[in-house]
Amino acid sequence: MQTDVCITTSSRKILIECKYTSDPLEAERYEGTQKLISGHLFQVNSYLDNLPDSDVNNCCEAILLYPMAKRPMDAEFRRSKGQKVSIRTINLFQEWKGVSRDMLLLVS
Repeated sequence: MQTDVCITTSSRKILIECKYTSDPLEAERYEGTQKLISGHLFQVNSYLDNLPDSDVNNCCEAILLYPMAKRPMDAEFRRSKGQKVSIRTINLFQEWKGVSRDMLLLVS
């Protein structure tokens, strides 16, 4: 298993998993609500679960990144180990300077 992007410094590690789908939310069959695509969340959690034990890996962050198609997404949660998982969208239908700025904001 290998994530799409991994940014590592001596004190910080960020895993970014990029997905393309027209909508990162799927309808829940029974409750009429929507939820994130469980397979995508499972994949990100698997990356975090299988990191070797080290200080930087224990505080590793993960970002599940989608292109903005139907709606912007900006959500996050903490896993039981304290690792932050963010779900974000990025508008790819803008000039490259905007995409670059938005990408840098994701990891700042």
